[in-house]
Amino acid sequence: MAFRPLFKKMFYRNVTVSLIFLFACSFLLQYSLAGETEDAEAGEIVSTYKNTENAIIKRKALRKLSQNTRETGEAVAQWKKDLISEALSEKDPTVVEAAVHQVTALALPEFNQRLIYLYHNAPDLFANMYDSRVRISIVRALGKTGVADNSAFTLFQDILIPEKDKFTYVQGDVLMAIKQCNDPGFIPMVQKYGDFMKAAVAEKKAAGEDPVFYRILEDYSSMCDDIIRALKKQERR
Repeated sequence: MAFRPLFKKMFYRNVTVSLIFLFACSFLLQYSLAGETEDAEAGEIVSTYKNTENAIIKRKALRKLSQNTRETGEAVAQWKKDLISEALSEKDPTVVEAAVHQVTALALPEFNQRLIYLYHNAPDLFANMYDSRVRISIVRALGKTGVADNSAFTLFQDILIPEKDKFTYVQGDVLMAIKQCNDPGFIPMVQKYGDFMKAAVAEKKAAGEDPVFYRILEDYSSMCDDIIRALKKQERR
């Protein structure tokens, strides 16, 4: 019965082809269902955001944009970018702050210019110290999205000019953002600011002031030293 080996080969080949076909169908079905689920989720989030004036509900909807997102290199869906863009134009600063957080979470450098505009105009747009909250959130966002962006570099430089603002709390957030950017190009800027802080501390010590009142200046000076060491190490690589 010489036909049996041939029969077996045909049988195994047919089984293999059938399994491949079933696997492909299963994959396509899962992909289709995933797409439908994402579309439904997108519709729900956008509808929730647009059909309310409640800032709390708007912020909750925005948080969902990055809830299940991982840094896989996949492009961020356009509907998410559109919703963030709309939220950045809100009058409620807490909603704007939540939108800025999503720019950070989803790593969207295309919003950098918009964020920088908001930073400069925050005092005119928001009251009751909310301008400071929005500004801090923007600086933190640029620590992630502002790498190799000359506009972000210029903003940080402007904030850290000692002759302009001797001390503001947002300067500490700028230092942390610079550390996150990990760009040796920031060394001269940080060095200048650190030297100013050291001189200010020395002046206050010489005047016999209570250390409590210049402790924050010492902390900022130490931050500068740490950042410069880290950036110089990066520069040598």
